[in-house]
Amino acid sequence: MSQYYYDAGIFSQVRWAKGADVASANALVLGADGNYFDITGTTAITSIGSLRIGTLVCLHFDGILTLTHHATDLILPSGANITTAAGDEAILIEYASGDWRCISYSPASGYAVKQLAASEAVAGVSELATDAETVTGTATDRVTTPANITAKMAAPGAIGGTTPAAGTFTTLSGSMDEIIQASSDTLTAAEVKGSIISNYGQGAADNLQGLPTAAEGMNFIGVCGTAQAAHYFRFQADTNDKVYLNGVAGADNGSVSIAVPVVGALIVFYTFQTGAGVYDWGAITVSGLWTAV
Repeated sequence: MSQYYYDAGIFSQVRWAKGADVASANALVLGADGNYFDITGTTAITSIGSLRIGTLVCLHFDGILTLTHHATDLILPSGANITTAAGDEAILIEYASGDWRCISYSPASGYAVKQLAASEAVAGVSELATDAETVTGTATDRVTTPANITAKMAAPGAIGGTTPAAGTFTTLSGSMDEIIQASSDTLTAAEVKGSIISNYGQGAADNLQGLPTAAEGMNFIGVCGTAQAAHYFRFQADTNDKVYLNGVAGADNGSVSIAVPVVGALIVFYTFQTGAGVYDWGAITVSGLWTAV
């Protein structure tokens, strides 16, 4: 039992009294020779015999066994079984005859008694994501580590597309489609989204490519695949659109042209917003003598 010490008649100290070691058993029987016991063996404990209501005991586990939670006989923290390890200690109180409640459990490891399951989230507790959760990106309540990020970089999955949603940045993957325009034509909106427009095969005639009405997300590369000494290769904006060639605005319905196409002459076109729901074309010369007309 506990040893009580008094000073001038005033209670001042409580000490644990070491009892004889107790072998583990389903129905654990503690001695009356103390209230601090080493529990030996590996047999699961499902109940503890009565000492007296209000009795406090401290159990020191010498090995691995299972403390089995019971709603009345043996109430454990979190309402779940506990697998002990050598050095773990538990303080229990007999709250009713033969019924015990564990009021403190101290793992020798220093970790918490309850380890979160993969599906659990607790306020104030951060759980590490697995590599798989990082790669799929489906978990919203996990914390990633540098190792997780390395795994994501090694297996990024499918990314990109051709029609990004508004307000998003999308990496385009795959090859650009080359569209051969050997003679004058009007380009469609679909033909000026991530494509190459080439004059390959242009004959002895001017080649005028009409651009669709400028809208968000349009961009293409214009390139000369055939040389033509006397006939131009030209891109013309729609009625109310301008082309800003190398940052300089042209007229509405204006054009950008190369008067003498040479193989490899290249220009980049893109659209940008210039008003509420209004877009115009920008063009940047990469090579060749492209001019506004």
